[in-house]
Amino acid sequence: MNDHYQEIVKDISLLYELSLSIGTSLDLKENCDAFLNKLLARENFAFASVWIKNKYLTGEHNHKATLVYANPEYRACENTIDISSPAFTLIKDKEPVMISNEDDHFEMLISEKDINKGIYFIFPLGDIGFLKVYSAFEKKTGDDIILSKLINVVSKFTVSLEACLYHERSLRELEERKRIENELRISEKRFKDMAELLPEMIYECDLRGDFTYINKSGLQMLGFSKEDLQRGLNISELIPDSEKGKFRSRFTELLAAKELPSMEYELLTKHGRMISVIMSSTVMIKGREVTGIRGIALDITEKKRMQDSLLDAKMIAVANRARNDFFANMSHELRTPLNSIIGFSNVLEDRTYGELNNEQARYVNYIHSSGQKLLELINDLLSLSMMETQDIEIKPEYFDIIRAVVEVSEALKPLLLRRNVHMEVITHTEIGTIHADRSKFKQIVYNLINCILNKSEERLDMDLELDMVSNMLKVSIKQKQNIFSSYDIEKITGILSENNKSSSGENDALELEMMLTKRFVELHDGSIWFESCGEGSCFSFILPADTKVENESQLILV
Repeated sequence: MNDHYQEIVKDISLLYELSLSIGTSLDLKENCDAFLNKLLARENFAFASVWIKNKYLTGEHNHKATLVYANPEYRACENTIDISSPAFTLIKDKEPVMISNEDDHFEMLISEKDINKGIYFIFPLGDIGFLKVYSAFEKKTGDDIILSKLINVVSKFTVSLEACLYHERSLRELEERKRIENELRISEKRFKDMAELLPEMIYECDLRGDFTYINKSGLQMLGFSKEDLQRGLNISELIPDSEKGKFRSRFTELLAAKELPSMEYELLTKHGRMISVIMSSTVMIKGREVTGIRGIALDITEKKRMQDSLLDAKMIAVANRARNDFFANMSHELRTPLNSIIGFSNVLEDRTYGELNNEQARYVNYIHSSGQKLLELINDLLSLSMMETQDIEIKPEYFDIIRAVVEVSEALKPLLLRRNVHMEVITHTEIGTIHADRSKFKQIVYNLINCILNKSEERLDMDLELDMVSNMLKVSIKQKQNIFSSYDIEKITGILSENNKSSSGENDALELEMMLTKRFVELHDGSIWFESCGEGSCFSFILPADTKVENESQLILV
């Protein structure tokens, strides 16, 4: 009888000690260690392990269970098992079982080293897993009492495990929340960093229209500072009175529709300047509530100005085209009778229909020279009109420089003979071909010689010099008489200077010829200038040569 009471006291003492060891820590392994170390020591068990379903351990729904504790650890062979394994199926009724090596299921339960006989005690841990305890002793009478003796204390152990799992889940959720919040902060910082780099205005405002954020470009566009924003800035301060009705209507529509197509507005800057912007906006939602508006604004003030300028330019181009058409028609209408006048005066000068007395010859000469000058003026007007509208076309080709100069001399020969003008063409270096517009080159030389001839009725000596300077063709036309007045010199110098962009408005023959000549030279990427040194004067121009030397130095007399 005394032995029976002693056994009861022993069991009570065991259960008391086991109960005290439960829940000493919220750490899963420490909690298992405190309870199972005590159990192994008091009941002479050789091994104990705790298996938890993954859906309770990690939240994974993969029908697996994981070994979370083994004592001693070295005997454990497997870390995971399927929840359809015998250890789970044997406790499907949530009742503990005892399996000895005499039972059929014993070998299927072995997942540890050096076990081939003895007894397994399997205790269900609620729905979360099971406790597996092994005794190396043979099965004997009274072993089943162990199950009933430990069932209550294991139930308490289960509650402690659930608390540990809840604690660990809370820690994971807290860690996940911290991770999400950190990623959100990083994302917000990334958004703001990118917004600060964008050239467009990025903004956010609340439902009252108070700005809560404007990026650097937006503040610069509106003329405000960060301090202005911090003091308080409402979107209504940017809207002119003429736009406020439209803006209020769009604001209401946006809150209802959540998003609207882009729209153009006029905004007022801090300093009262009006700018044109394209605004695109969407609502900001927190939870299920609309908290404000976020959007982007693109400054199109300069674009609109350029569009207006382009429209003006198109209108000017249309007007210029109409003017050119007028000049073309008028030049045709004027050239036809003028060519007849010049042709008939030539016939009279040649005495084809009989001799002329001195007075008749003088009048015929006046008719011919005046008609010729008028024809040249009409040609210059037409060329000038084409020049102003960029209609002059350059057709570069390789041609012989000397031959082109000789052709100009031949064209001027009747005038040179009649005016008793002596002109020499002088080359200082080897002169070959040039890559340029042959017709424009000849026109440049012709205009400069003609300009000199038109300023004097006296006998003249002229030199036309050709030279190659650093792969540039230099052409100079010199004369030694004082034929240009100070007014002419000032006018010519002004027209040929780099800063001169337009005529003085008088549009006489000299000015038209100089402007046209300068334009022809510039179209060849060349330059032209005029020099007057007391006695005589000199026109010079240079063109990129791109030459092919073919001729020897030579002197040509005209």
